[in-house]
Amino acid sequence: HNKMIHAMEGMVRQARRHNPNIDIVFLYTANEKHIATYQAGETPREITAHDAVAAHYGIPSVSFAADVAQRMANGDFDWKKFGGTHPAPFGADIYASDVKSLLTDVCLDRGEATSHDLPAPMEALNYEQGRFVELESAQVENGWTLSEPDWKALPGKTRKQFVDIPMLWADQPGATLTLPFTGSAVGMFIVSGPDAGTVEYSIDGGKVQAVDLFTTYSRGLHYPWTCMFGSDLEPGDHTLTLRVSDQKNGKSKGTAVRIKTFVAN
Repeated sequence: HNKMIHAMEGMVRQARRHNPNIDIVFLYTANEKHIATYQAGETPREITAHDAVAAHYGIPSVSFAADVAQRMANGDFDWKKFGGTHPAPFGADIYASDVKSLLTDVCLDRGEATSHDLPAPMEALNYEQGRFVELESAQVENGWTLSEPDWKALPGKTRKQFVDIPMLWADQPGATLTLPFTGSAVGMFIVSGPDAGTVEYSIDGGKVQAVDLFTTYSRGLHYPWTCMFGSDLEPGDHTLTLRVSDQKNGKSKGTAVRIKTFVAN
């Protein structure tokens, strides 16, 4: 719950530091898990966390998920007619109607742009100082290559934003690097495909921990996501050590790690 707040609060604070006049709306789209949670009389934990941020910063939100769950419980339509996570035109019209209601309720009577005050943060370790850390900052010990992977030779679909660019990658166990960074959090923005492996990491020579990089979507797609290693470190200078493990998910075809950029806060 706190990690969700750290991320969302960080985005809000970065946006409003950049432009105090910016208006923000949180939109909670529908998926089957959220529908089931609402119909069980509960609110999805992601929405609870983000609504806490919304309340703290005076941000309106629209829960498409809650509306769709209620209409489905009423028997108005089923999930197939709605169109699924990426709605059919029928479902998109419901989303549009909800946005229209928001604009009618809170926006039509406004005049000039309003500057938003930035209150004290909810969480001291929020990602307000979140940033990308260039790949060249890593100190390679062995086994890593900084180049564009040969995507055509690899199984799995790709997304065009992530192919014609260099990545720091390794596909053999034992490949090791270190990354010096400053802050209270560190991670890596990666793509995980059918051959996604497992990484072992430690911070400042501490306990070695493992993270399986094979995701729900990896079987057929080199899926982009951010893997965090530490998000509540003592602010200051640290060193991340990263090693490709010889262990892997049973569903994976390899032990590959492909990094687009490192991240820190």
